[in-house]
Amino acid sequence: MAWLSQINPQVHFVWSGRWSAGKVEPLRTLFDHELVVFSEGSCEVEVAGQTLACPACSFLIVPPGQLHVSRAGEPGTFRICVHFDWVCQGPWSEGPLYVFRPGVVDRSRMRPAPAFVPERLLHGPFDPSSPVVDLAQTVAARWRRGRGLDRQLCRGDLLQILLHVLSGSASRAPAGDRSAQLAVAVRDFLDGLKPGYVSIRSELARLGASYEHLCRVFKRHFGISPLGYFNNARLEKAKILLRDPSKSVRDVARRLGYADPGYFARLFRRYTGTAPGAYKAFTA
Repeated sequence: MAWLSQINPQVHFVWSGRWSAGKVEPLRTLFDHELVVFSEGSCEVEVAGQTLACPACSFLIVPPGQLHVSRAGEPGTFRICVHFDWVCQGPWSEGPLYVFRPGVVDRSRMRPAPAFVPERLLHGPFDPSSPVVDLAQTVAARWRRGRGLDRQLCRGDLLQILLHVLSGSASRAPAGDRSAQLAVAVRDFLDGLKPGYVSIRSELARLGASYEHLCRVFKRHFGISPLGYFNNARLEKAKILLRDPSKSVRDVARRLGYADPGYFARLFRRYTGTAPGAYKAFTA
């Protein structure tokens, strides 16, 4: 584990939140690395051709360029997520930290790991008695305060987290930039909407900004519109529901708020490349 002595992390953005059981974050691609600390509940993440169980007191580092999807298990999950570089590479350029499919992925903006970092996917449990969760909560709190010194101190906290979890394992958002926080607020708001028909425009009006402005900010940071994100999340949920032999395609469409099963089928095929009936038969 001598490579750990070469880590000198740089933090780009920090966010945290609770997901209820069954919540899905649709397919997305990172431009930097993301450390996810799972402090409560359970989650499942598909990344790099693997399906990973992520219970409480576990971690995952998602590398850039890998399409991945996250699903909350029972009884939900709480995650603290830190976007970072392994070593300082200069300030994060203006732009998104990740995009949701089918947003355009500009691979020239990728921040790959330095050569000393192992190429394997870094994931596993950590000792519940270790300070990892407390440190992760400290990082999140410092970042939210948004002051220069607090955000610089996040680097030291992150280094401690990385050393603890790795030694035991087998959109730039500068202080003055509120657009990334607004984009994350929109995403969190959409994640909190219950299944069923909703008007995204009218629901987002509750955030106190124009729909057009929220769309611009969200697309700039995540590569797709709020409606596209909301549909992608529902379609990922549809993939889970379609595996249930007791539910028809029409049942799944209605449960997810699609009054027109034909429209649901067209969206599902556009998203997955497969008709929902064929997907259901294949996964039965």
